[in-house]
Amino acid sequence: MIVWIVTLLPSFIPIFSPETTSLLVDGYLDIPSMFVLIWALVRAHRSASSMRERTFWMLFAVSAADILLVRALNTFGTPEFLESAVAVFTEDLLYVAATMAVLLALENRPDRSAVTGHRGQLRLLELVGALLFASGLITYFVFIPGVFHPEYYRSWG
Repeated sequence: MIVWIVTLLPSFIPIFSPETTSLLVDGYLDIPSMFVLIWALVRAHRSASSMRERTFWMLFAVSAADILLVRALNTFGTPEFLESAVAVFTEDLLYVAATMAVLLALENRPDRSAVTGHRGQLRLLELVGALLFASGLITYFVFIPGVFHPEYYRSWG
C-alpha cells in the first residue's frame, strides 16, 4: 500500500513540473508496483498447498515478470535501441510469453480437480488447441506483419 501511495503522490500533489510529472507517471511509476505484484505472486507460490496451485501462481509471476521486463526495456533503453528491430521483436516475444503464461495458468486452474483417463486427455487436447489458436493469432497479427512490412508494423504502437 505504501508503494502505491508513494508512486501516486506526484500525480496528485504538484511537487514537480508538469513535464517531469508526466515523465515519472508514464515511465517509472509502474515499475515499483510491478515488483510488489511479483513479490506477492511469489509469496502465494511459496504458501500454496498443492503442486497445481504452485504452478498456477508461478505462471502468473512469470507473466508479470515478462511485463516488468518490457516496461524496464522501454523505460531504460536508449532511443536508438528501442527503434531497432531487435528491441521490437524482443518486446513482442516477451508479450507473447506473458500471454502464454496467463493462458497456461488459466488452463491449470487449481480449483478444478485433477482428472485422469479419457477426461484428462480431453483437457490436454483443449490446452494444446488453445495454445495453438493463441500462437496462430499472435503469428498472424504480430510476427507476419513485423517480418514482411516492418514500417507498417512499427506504426501500430
